[in-house]
Amino acid sequence: DKLPEEKVELSEADFDELMTTGGALFAANCAVCHGDKGEGRIGPALAGNTIVGNTDFIVERVLNGFIEHGMPPFKAALDDQKIASVITFVRNSFGNDYGAVTAEEVSTRR
Repeated sequence: DKLPEEKVELSEADFDELMTTGGALFAANCAVCHGDKGEGRIGPALAGNTIVGNTDFIVERVLNGFIEHGMPPFKAALDDQKIASVITFVRNSFGNDYGAVTAEEVSTRR
């Protein structure tokens, strides 16, 4: 079953800041497994992947990892703003268009 998609609207400046920070965090922490273009490597492809549109799912995965599949948790390594940034980048790159995730949304799910 397809999970529901959720979008949060932000100002263009706030969205751009999340995307810029998120892109750098993705390159440093995620690209080695998910590919520079989200094409997937040892981790699943994120490009065109509808699961990233589900806020609960993606926040939970980034916070707590998916250890049995080799994804580490980032809860201790990244604060709420950084997690929101990298998730926003993934949700709006590689052919995805699912809108932003805010630090407040991450904090609520932490």
